[in-house]
Amino acid sequence: MLHDVQYSCPELQINFALNLAEIRQRYLQDALSETVRGLKIPDLDHQLADLVPPHSLALPASHGLRGETMFPIPAVLEANAYLLGYYRLLYGYSWKEFYTRSTGVGPFKNMEERGVLPSARSQELGELCRAMCAAGAALLAGIGGQNVTAALLDDLTLLTLGPQLRGGANVKKGNAGIVMVFNVIQT
Repeated sequence: MLHDVQYSCPELQINFALNLAEIRQRYLQDALSETVRGLKIPDLDHQLADLVPPHSLALPASHGLRGETMFPIPAVLEANAYLLGYYRLLYGYSWKEFYTRSTGVGPFKNMEERGVLPSARSQELGELCRAMCAAGAALLAGIGGQNVTAALLDDLTLLTLGPQLRGGANVKKGNAGIVMVFNVIQT
């Protein structure tokens, strides 16, 4: 009978919900919108035109989306370095996969981690954006322009974020287990 079923508090989902609210303000579309609000649109348009093929800009625009919702540009990342995380999540790259020596992106990890563009890397930001815009164009071509909506882009970031949050929760659970075992051994 259902009245005999035991349940436990959905602590994992509660923590995910609390983390997600903070992440939306720092890394996702809410943060991007807030950042773009403070920038000069002609400057953004110029950088987008320089880094993104015209047909790749036309597809999101046909659905009322600005190019920076799909494509990173230096002006946006200089204004809010945390947003490198938005594009990483959007393109489906895990943290471990993205920030490696082999990708060359490792030196930019402080952007997503601390919101700081390393001054030694500021000259390479355009190159990073160009490479990521190529990935964005491939993503756009793969999903088809008729399917591009702000909701879909949000969903794609969350699909990458979910396993990242779950991995972090598993690490916390493992660390708590280690402490428990250590305490048992000590007594």
